[in-house]
Amino acid sequence: MSSLIFANDSAGGISFVDLVHLDDDEGRFLMGASDAELSFHDSITNAGNVLHGALRYTHDSLVSQWIKKQSDSLKVEQSNVNELELLIAEIESEVLLLEQQKQNNTIVFGLLLLLFVAGFLFRKKLSTLKIAFSSFKNNEPLDTVSVSSKSIINIAPDTVRLLSELLDKFESEQGFLDPNMTLNLLAQQLHTNSTYLSKVVNSTKGVNFSVYLNDLRIAFIIEQLDSNSKLNHYTSKALSEVAGYKTRESFTKAFYKKLGVYPSAYISKREGVDV
Repeated sequence: MSSLIFANDSAGGISFVDLVHLDDDEGRFLMGASDAELSFHDSITNAGNVLHGALRYTHDSLVSQWIKKQSDSLKVEQSNVNELELLIAEIESEVLLLEQQKQNNTIVFGLLLLLFVAGFLFRKKLSTLKIAFSSFKNNEPLDTVSVSSKSIINIAPDTVRLLSELLDKFESEQGFLDPNMTLNLLAQQLHTNSTYLSKVVNSTKGVNFSVYLNDLRIAFIIEQLDSNSKLNHYTSKALSEVAGYKTRESFTKAFYKKLGVYPSAYISKREGVDV
């Protein structure tokens, strides 16, 4: 074990004492040390590293400076941590904002695509109906399905041909506008039975009688709306009467099933196209 020993000289100053070597087995040997110095050395050995006078002040000052330096360093580090946390928070906020904008852009794109598809389908259906309207203007019957009379079970070919011609006349004379028109009533007017008439309609028109009748009425009212602007101001109830329906509900239901929109919406879209 070794220690540095300081002692007061006669002038009151600080003097350096030689290095002390301590050995538990052989005792202690101090080179050039007086009894007073040995006594001072003992006090240091028992109490630890004791500092006195100016040396103690120097020591306290250095310790204070070191503590202040460490404190300042910690403050700087804490400030850096706070700035880093703020930066991370800003980055996270920007990421969330970008994700929200991405979701909004996806929704807008989806809506635009949906509107485009809906508009395309509407125009396509409208174009198909206009072809049917042209047939009405020229007093031509609706397109029929090319079916051989032999495919109609238990009906003679001549009967099928005759009923097909009568159906064409029924269309050209607009017999479908009768609000009381039914399969049985038309069969009576054509002097046939409802079973034969139903089979002929299914085979030549490709639909059952109820759909056939609704198609004729909806095609007629669409043609009227295109040619007569006054009808654009009619109520759904009034339009249903013009089309041959007994109730507004049955008319609007048939109209929506055929075009995918209700009469009022169709009129609004049509006016927008005309403008």
